[in-house]
Amino acid sequence: MATAYFAAYHNSNNKFKESADYRNKFLKQQPDNATGYFQIGMIQEKLAMNDEALVSHNKIIKLNPDVGDAYIVKARFYEAAGKFNSAIKEYEKYISVFPDNMFVLIYLGKCYYKTQIIQKQKRFF
Repeated sequence: MATAYFAAYHNSNNKFKESADYRNKFLKQQPDNATGYFQIGMIQEKLAMNDEALVSHNKIIKLNPDVGDAYIVKARFYEAAGKFNSAIKEYEKYISVFPDNMFVLIYLGKCYYKTQIIQKQKRFF
């Protein structure tokens, strides 16, 4: 557990590279720890390692499909990259489990608007 502690310590001091190193050591010790992958994914995001962060979030979903935040993070990455159809798929997966999140519905509506999916965007605007 010392590795998890040191990872959190370095993360709180904005030493993301060091934090990622400790988090990776932790994941070698506990490879089925979805929380560890979520934390490493957030660190990777801060380090602008978007492809690696997407891999981490895919692992989270594989380990625990009910972790809704992983779908949102993936969708936001896709949206920022202009991959709106991919973002829509992730938002729709999230909405199928958590249908009442107003912010995600707004994000989804914006993606429908960007892709000109008229029938679906009418639901949001």
